[in-house]
Amino acid sequence: MKTKIAVLFGGHSVEHEVSIISGLQAFAALDREKYDPIPLYIGKDNAFYTGEALGNIDSYKDMKACLAAATRVLLVPGEAGVELIRYPMKKFGNNVVGSFEAALPVVHGTNVEDGTLMGYLEMLGVPYAASDLTSSALGMDKFAMKAVLRQAGLPVLDALEFTGKAYALDPDAILSQIEEKVGYPVIVKPVNLGSSVGISKAKDRASLRDAMDLALLGVSAYVELAGGTLKTVRIALTTAAPTPIRAFETEKALTGSPAAEETFLAAGKAVLQESHPRSSWRSSAEFRLALLEELTAQALRQAVAVAKEA
Repeated sequence: MKTKIAVLFGGHSVEHEVSIISGLQAFAALDREKYDPIPLYIGKDNAFYTGEALGNIDSYKDMKACLAAATRVLLVPGEAGVELIRYPMKKFGNNVVGSFEAALPVVHGTNVEDGTLMGYLEMLGVPYAASDLTSSALGMDKFAMKAVLRQAGLPVLDALEFTGKAYALDPDAILSQIEEKVGYPVIVKPVNLGSSVGISKAKDRASLRDAMDLALLGVSAYVELAGGTLKTVRIALTTAAPTPIRAFETEKALTGSPAAEETFLAAGKAVLQESHPRSSWRSSAEFRLALLEELTAQALRQAVAVAKEA
């Protein structure tokens, strides 16, 4: 008898799209002679969906149509494992659309990989193929992981950890502490994002200040110039929303505008309308928005400088 396995992927994470790819690769690789795999997609709003279309990567090219073809479900412990209950429920008929006996979480990033999903699966009482809640949480928090490794006697590089709030209150004191206790060059990155997200190397105070800003709220810009005019504009934001986003409306508004300081400042204000950062213990949504305005203008200045040298 085949074991019913739910392959979970997606979630409220900045690495949502990467998880979809990884999850579908795992879904395709499972031995159909031994297992009966079920795709269980977690939306960016943390809603669960299942359905045959969710096992096909091409379905995700049109998310609206993809979710319309899927069935939103609630996970409920049952006699034969975890039952998938249709939501909203039909008034008549059977609302159980499936069930599974074990779970394979293929997730990346905060709100899923950090132990959040594992804790939920443990509450459901279903076995899963992944690190447990504590191990997952430690593995995601790079500073905490260093502390555990050091306690175990393993050699690790020294590190300091700061919250966005502490940095906002007294940035110069934080920078001085880093210079005193670590020195240059120094690597700066968010404590719990992907290994390449928001990371930079600082060699002096000016670059250290830029690195701290990037780690708190990453902004990347690319431009092509036609004389002194912005011909092409691309702006990407990392932690300004539940997942990385392109500032499409701001890009459209800037196209054809002069590559001048007033344009950069206007872009900083415009991009706020497309951003929905979350508050966390590291920094508030309000602080992230204030920082985003300046970082967007700064990223455009740098992008224009690079374009002029090309």
